[in-house]
Amino acid sequence: MHATSETAMSHPETAASWRRRVRARWAWLAAVILCWAGAVAYSALPGQEGADPGVVVMVTIVALFAVPLTVTALVSAYRMGRILRAYPWQKHPCTFRRGSQVTVVVLRPEPGHEVPLQPTVFDTDLSRDRGSALESMWFAGDLRFGGVASPPGGHRVVRVARTNRAKAARSRKGASPAADALAEQVGLTRGRKVRSL
Repeated sequence: MHATSETAMSHPETAASWRRRVRARWAWLAAVILCWAGAVAYSALPGQEGADPGVVVMVTIVALFAVPLTVTALVSAYRMGRILRAYPWQKHPCTFRRGSQVTVVVLRPEPGHEVPLQPTVFDTDLSRDRGSALESMWFAGDLRFGGVASPPGGHRVVRVARTNRAKAARSRKGASPAADALAEQVGLTRGRKVRSL
């Protein structure tokens, strides 16, 4: 599968994977807010002499960290949806580099040309799929900046960005204004700078 005129989101497994990701992010956000609200409501009930305010403080502290993190993941998931609706899937040979904190996907769109990409927001190891090692990866986006990667089949979508954002920003030479405008429109860049989320 090389570039087609259809967008990646028109692939049924891709659309289902993206919807699962968005639902999971909303569920996490709702769970955190409900836990916090439940702790506050329980401690505020009349006759709760044994209610420990320390529990409310602890749940509030957890919520103060979890809510922004979950909202960031949710924003990234919606940006992923815009990318999948704008770009087609392209199949590229790939290798993987394991770093101390993240596994980098190295796409090889043509001989002698490498594009290192890393997952954003949360580390996701794309090097294996259903127990087997991968030698190719589907990619939707702009190789200069990043996009969405998936094992062949489009069933596990992951937002990825260039590992060297400064080099990616300089690689605009020869790109069409339309390609730059599309990257800006879907959220791969903002104000001519590469976005990592």
